[in-house]
Amino acid sequence: MQATSTKWQVTGREAIVDAIVGELKSPAAGTSSYPEILGVLLAGPPGIGKSHLAAQAVKALQADVLVVHLYASSHMSTEPYGALAALLSELEPESLTHHVQVLAATLRRLESMANGRDMCILIDNAHELDEQSAVILAQLAKTRSIRLLLTCGSTDLLPHELSNLVKDGFVRRMGVEPFSFRELVKAVEMRLGGRISQRAGRQLWAASGGHPQFLTALTQDMVSSGALLLRDGSWCLDGSIAGHERISSELFSNQLRRLNAQQLRTLEIVALSRAVSINTLLDVVDDRDVDALEEMGMVRIGADHFVRAIHPLLAKVVRNKVPAGRSKEQWESVNMHSPMVHNFASADVGMVLWTLEAGRKLERNLALDAAKIANDEMKPAMALRFLATLDPQTSGATATAEAVRAHVAMGDQTSARNLLASLYSSYHEEPTLTEWVVSLLAETSVLLTSKVTWAEALTNLEKVRGELYPDSLEGEIGSDKPNIGVLRETLIVHTAEAAWWTGNFPDSIDGLDLAYTAAKEVSANQSLLLGSQLCLMNAASGKATAAAELSDKLLQSVTTMGVAQGCAAKARENLFFANLIIGRLDIAEEAARALCGQVAGDSDIHVGAFADLALPILLVVRGHGGESLSLLEQEISQLRLRDEYGALGLALSAGAYACVLSGDNDSAALYLAELEGCSSDAPWLMERVGKYFELAARAKMGDRQQSIRELIHLADSDQDSGREIWEVESLGLALRLGAMEVAPRLFDAASTLDVGYNPFYRDFAEGSVTSDAGLLVRAAEHAAQLGSDNAVVDAAEVALALGTIDQHQHRHLSGLMELCRRNMDANTKRAGDGQPLTSRQLEIAREAAAGASNKDIATRLHVSIRTVEGHLYQIFGKLRISERSDLSYALAQAEGERP
Repeated sequence: MQATSTKWQVTGREAIVDAIVGELKSPAAGTSSYPEILGVLLAGPPGIGKSHLAAQAVKALQADVLVVHLYASSHMSTEPYGALAALLSELEPESLTHHVQVLAATLRRLESMANGRDMCILIDNAHELDEQSAVILAQLAKTRSIRLLLTCGSTDLLPHELSNLVKDGFVRRMGVEPFSFRELVKAVEMRLGGRISQRAGRQLWAASGGHPQFLTALTQDMVSSGALLLRDGSWCLDGSIAGHERISSELFSNQLRRLNAQQLRTLEIVALSRAVSINTLLDVVDDRDVDALEEMGMVRIGADHFVRAIHPLLAKVVRNKVPAGRSKEQWESVNMHSPMVHNFASADVGMVLWTLEAGRKLERNLALDAAKIANDEMKPAMALRFLATLDPQTSGATATAEAVRAHVAMGDQTSARNLLASLYSSYHEEPTLTEWVVSLLAETSVLLTSKVTWAEALTNLEKVRGELYPDSLEGEIGSDKPNIGVLRETLIVHTAEAAWWTGNFPDSIDGLDLAYTAAKEVSANQSLLLGSQLCLMNAASGKATAAAELSDKLLQSVTTMGVAQGCAAKARENLFFANLIIGRLDIAEEAARALCGQVAGDSDIHVGAFADLALPILLVVRGHGGESLSLLEQEISQLRLRDEYGALGLALSAGAYACVLSGDNDSAALYLAELEGCSSDAPWLMERVGKYFELAARAKMGDRQQSIRELIHLADSDQDSGREIWEVESLGLALRLGAMEVAPRLFDAASTLDVGYNPFYRDFAEGSVTSDAGLLVRAAEHAAQLGSDNAVVDAAEVALALGTIDQHQHRHLSGLMELCRRNMDANTKRAGDGQPLTSRQLEIAREAAAGASNKDIATRLHVSIRTVEGHLYQIFGKLRISERSDLSYALAQAEGERP
């Protein structure tokens, strides 16, 4: 199937178009009142969509306003009145030397075309306008004869007269940013006529930089080459995004041509290094060149004092243009002032890459350090590139372990096993303790990816633990024995990995706590990763209070200086599942939505499939089958092309339950049938979540008793293994499916849980045992606070069936249940329409209604601005409004209806 030829739409930028039209139409040009605004300037990098937005505004204006499009170009910029040539065709050549005559002739020509209408002049690439034309247009604007609609890359490049209008506030500057991830997905889906997977959208965003012009060509090329395939009605990624240098080069060609030699050299150093310390850069270039590039919007100086290209796409274009010889010369000049040292910062990994590209040989330790950092930042392909510089015959156990780690991250267990086999065959004598431990732990990572070798993996961990803790199983990181501290920390990380796979969560908590404490003093990235693992292990072990406190702390630090995007993405994935387990669904949703497009602009980062499933899983848990299914369908199609650690099984289970919630049992049956042939090699936690979805779906389709029996069996297994929180979840789902006989056991189990755990199941169980309608009403209210609509319905139905609640409670509960049922309706036209606000959304809505900006709200709640925007999008849908100004009234109405 070919992609449809639909043109790119404004796609989320309607507000910009509306703002342009509003400025150019009111107050009307030519009136006696002096207008506040004489025009609009759309500023932004090439290919960002400025001309398209201007064209959309012109469409909206042309019924009431004469819009004349003048063209400016570099070859006309030196010709006096070159841009006005079309308006001055009747003027004698000698009159061009008289400014007043040119001004009068231009105005006469425009008025004859306007027939009494207001007039607007549209000038694309206004920075290419000749000075004489700019003076005429500025004067016409100042006399309120015309309005101006300009596009350019940077205000500093405008002719003097127009630049002054902008600086003085007469022409309003509107910055045009690249597509956000949501805008890009919407644009591509409109272009292709179908949904796209998260993985495809993320890679398109990274490759295109959100630039509509490049995105257009890139998408079409990928469809033509087969890298973007239509599968089951969804567009999925089945190849790499590469080989589009010509398109991206054209995108920035005009911008690069304007640079002088020193500015270009400065930009080349920034691009080749990926990120360079401002102090190092100023040792080799003039600070005025850095300032000029920053003013032109080509580089930015981060809070970490590193200079980067404004977007990785620009950096890639510049790198591709630099000859090998000049790259080597630039590297030598930089390295002369800042030679490579070990223990370098994360940002310096780019310098190591540049060293390779400059034809230099990496020292072994430097290559190993860089590979470890790349792996930590979820860039396995980059790690393998560093390791490839080492001699495979002498690289040793540490290098092999990093290579195995990279291959496992990419799902390539075969290559990982081959590397380990080669390593073992190279041992001609007894390996050292370090070699033995590193080798065995690397092997453990591979063994954990298959359920049939879990026992062998756990045996390996016991062997290593016995060697590193000979007297007891306890010990402190940092022992005085050579390397013992590092090896113990590595063991702790692998123990946590094993817990994730096998479900033995409590075993890893103490060690992770020690490692997390130690890492806080060393590395922001490692601290965040270990902390998020600890948070997940706490949650999965039933330590809800500790998990919640640590989660709140870590979510504040995810976006702080020095945290790599890949680390932030993995941490958010861990924190999503942690908050999902302990019932903090609002916080889980924030993490899930932040994961969408988390790693924009960096195609090196490998994001696992479970991260792509986070948001639809959360929506299924809430009971929103239709909305979840709209996201799951393309992810299932993507995973059918390439499954990753059993993620397809989880997606199919969630899809089946979402179908049941939507009333489509036939599709649910197809998903369940496909599930039977899926790989069972999934991490324990993912398998368990998927099992709950599967059993809930089967029960709703008529196999209730069998589902209940399986849930009770799972609860027995959890009780034997000390997984109390999972015993409660299993029994709780059984009770919700109608197994009243489990209520006493559920109450006993839920009563022992951490106080930080939501008391829904405890009250539901006690109310069921005692036939106490009040407790069941309270359970329904707890579920409503969670935002779990289907749990509200389950508790409310039991309460109403008792027939013992008073009229007020009956009305309250019936209304709550009916509202939640409407929320779960698969035919809801707008995602979220009519749903009650969750506690987090209510908090944000009140702040916004009181006049707080998105930035202020984000700062107070310690979340990103994008997270606040996502919540407001949901809030507007639920309250059925489209303007922020309507929020106060709609919120008052909604709160007035709250029971």
